[in-house]
Amino acid sequence: MWQGRQGAVGRSRPLRGSLLPAVVLLAAACGSPIQVQRGDPDAIYRRLADSALTGPELSNETRGVVWRQGIGDRWLDEPKETLESLHRRVVAERSPEPIALAALAELALYAAQHADVDAEMRRSLYLSAVVYAHLYLERTVPRDAFAPAFRMVVDVYNRALAHAFSGKGGEFMPAPGRYPLVVGELVIDTETERFVGSTRLTRLLPAVDYEIDGMINRHRQAGVGVGLIGLFDDTAERTADDRLADQAAVPLTALLRVDGGLDGLEKKHLSGRLEMIWPGEVQAVRFGANDVPLEVELTTPVAYHFHEARGFDSEVIDFFFPDEEGEVNRLSLLEPHRKGRIPVVLVHGTASSPGRWADLINELQASRTLHNNYEFWLFSYASSSYVPISAATLRRALAETRDALDPRHDDAALDRMVVMGHSQGGLLTRLQVATSGRDKAAELASDRGATIAALRGGKFSDAQRAFLREIFVFEPEPSVERVIFLSTPHGGSYLTQSVPGWIAEQIVSIPRRLVDPIGTLTDVERMMRGVLRVAGIVDWSPENLPTSLTSMTPGSASQKWVSSLPFGKEVHVHSIVATRSGRAGPGESDGVVAWESAHLAQAESEIVVASGHSAQGHPEVIAEVRRILLEHLAAGSAPAGRVESRAAPVSDTSGPAGPSR
Repeated sequence: MWQGRQGAVGRSRPLRGSLLPAVVLLAAACGSPIQVQRGDPDAIYRRLADSALTGPELSNETRGVVWRQGIGDRWLDEPKETLESLHRRVVAERSPEPIALAALAELALYAAQHADVDAEMRRSLYLSAVVYAHLYLERTVPRDAFAPAFRMVVDVYNRALAHAFSGKGGEFMPAPGRYPLVVGELVIDTETERFVGSTRLTRLLPAVDYEIDGMINRHRQAGVGVGLIGLFDDTAERTADDRLADQAAVPLTALLRVDGGLDGLEKKHLSGRLEMIWPGEVQAVRFGANDVPLEVELTTPVAYHFHEARGFDSEVIDFFFPDEEGEVNRLSLLEPHRKGRIPVVLVHGTASSPGRWADLINELQASRTLHNNYEFWLFSYASSSYVPISAATLRRALAETRDALDPRHDDAALDRMVVMGHSQGGLLTRLQVATSGRDKAAELASDRGATIAALRGGKFSDAQRAFLREIFVFEPEPSVERVIFLSTPHGGSYLTQSVPGWIAEQIVSIPRRLVDPIGTLTDVERMMRGVLRVAGIVDWSPENLPTSLTSMTPGSASQKWVSSLPFGKEVHVHSIVATRSGRAGPGESDGVVAWESAHLAQAESEIVVASGHSAQGHPEVIAEVRRILLEHLAAGSAPAGRVESRAAPVSDTSGPAGPSR
């Protein structure tokens, strides 16, 4: 910097007053053009993470490529022209660096979002972004997975693919055809079977488009592809093994495979195959030499199903008038059965519905190990019905579903079922693993003994006797290996003795459809009153048949009978008890069931959580169920038919993983 003339002793001479302003300006002009100063770390981090995915900016990496290619900042005003220019330069290199392909992918997405083009050209830009991203992922090496560009390119691929086939109402609508690219064309074929052979799949919704309220957490597996919600036509004819719930919403992932590589890019002709992948079968895909996980939306399909399905808004109606709104007794699957996965059967409580399990399901399936080895089945039933009748319905449903899904019985996982019941659902669960033994009920149902001889005047039909056997004579269901009780009134619920309980008892009635096999309601009344009175199994009023409230009244003959039945020798039993204080002991309760009633001395494990009666989504409940399921998995050999890309230890890890293709 100029400092004035030096004197004999090396000091500057004083500047004349008339020269001072000019010298000051000259000094400022000679300052360094590069400055570094401390800033806000969070703001700096956000700027470094900027890209076309987050706003009207390109990433640092793409701007660097554009400048190194001599294009400069023309992308601001001419994004489409900049893309075409960069495409020509990259292809001319014959073997470009992967970062150049990443830059092309981001520029194509940016141009689709900001260039003034028509709808057809916009789709061309989106598909071009998918092609460039695909080529980048094929050419990356393991170390590139740590580069900022890697995750950005995966997201560019996902978002561009979703936009390229966005149809009416935002649905994902893939279609084969010949599509123009910014340079060249792409011929796309689609799979003939859109989803595990099902013809009922009718709609595909991009899961990322949906907000979720009412659930604790939202989980997804980050990866490549468009996470979708697959919806089914419930009016279409089902196959024998199609046990999906009504309004089923399953996670799917759309993936566009691009063939031809850089040669196809140079020849301006590429081919592609659009696949619908079910993460239940495949959870990672191969790009070049790399396995890349699929993008999987875990929570959104679960939330969508319980939002659409019959449930919360009909719980009270189904309790008091179970026949008014249609069939409510059903065992159904949230997703199609996957061979080698162990069913976890969830049984709701009184005046409740399967939707109460939503948070538990969501948190458990977020575990990689649990997601790979378990699947969730839901049992809905008329919770006002007599408990032994509902239990018999569940027992029959378990056996029928097991046979329908695996007629040859070569899927060992289906014989390792875990059944979990909340409140009254725990009593139904108990009767899946208990044995009735040789008591009065057995004598009556098997047409033996002096008691049945005295009742032969009632002229019971063979169907009536079969009905009684199904209710009162049973052994542990052989497919159920472990049970979990949650807030279960083994000793009855004191709420049934309250005024609201008495009123409810006067209103509810046994559903007619449950007794269709044995005639009219009058026939059933005559049979049930006579048989049950002599057997001494239940209490009831002269006007009404026994109900679930009868079965849960402390000290009633029905309650005593259910709680006296011994568990099978091979079953594993766990108990989770809720009390408002979180303490165990006499006088504690969850507001509906007392600790003394829920406590189970025979349980292998029992914990007490601080909660009211509806504890299904309590974090300690979820943690305990996760622990039990991991224990169950470790206790058995690997289920038959399990196929994995690599061995996985039986320990809990986050996010699903599994076979790749």
